Amino acid sequence: SDPELYVIYVLRDPRDVIVSRHGKNRDKYYSNIRVWRELHGYAQSMLEHERFLLIRYEEFVSEPDKTQEQIVTRFPWLRMRHRFSEYHEHAVVSEKSTLAMNSVRPIAPSSVGVWQKQLGRIKGQQQIHGSLTPDLIACGYESDADWERLLDGVTPDTSSSRYPEKVYFWSRISRQINALRKIAMYRRVRRADSS
Repeated sequence: SDPELYVIYVLRDPRDVIVSRHGKNRDKYYSNIRVWRELHGYAQSMLEHERFLLIRYEEFVSEPDKTQEQIVTRFPWLRMRHRFSEYHEHAVVSEKSTLAMNSVRPIAPSSVGVWQKQLGRIKGQQQIHGSLTPDLIACGYESDADWERLLDGVTPDTSSSRYPEKVYFWSRISRQINALRKIAMYRRVRRADSS
């Protein structure tokens, strides 16, 4: 393990994650339940690690400066250059990133709960991947399955996303090999930098 690697995991309501679209390709959803569950599983395995910090997206967009203080308190060697609430005033963002983010704008909670306007996507994803209720309860987004009543009578939207709904054996092996290759390259660069 790399003693200089720190992880800040931003946990977001998976329903909002799966209705999100990339600014460059608005025709496709960006992610799906399979990807959210896979990445969340990795995060769960690191929860107790001293160099891991979980931040809730909803708290971040509602109180960005409070979240920033939480990060700096946990990782005191970080230095604040600007307040998170002033990000849009100081950020130098590439054209590609600006397009992906749909512009550089103030951090705001307007993206919280947008899933409620796209119930078809939620229903379609649950048909493919099973109920989100256990995940939502475990993450503190719901206390029971009552929210699923919102999906009654809704036509499922099974549109594709940027990532496939299933990862087949050889694709998974290929991804693992690619990840190992990137780790090896990262370590070579780190060794070269330290010598």
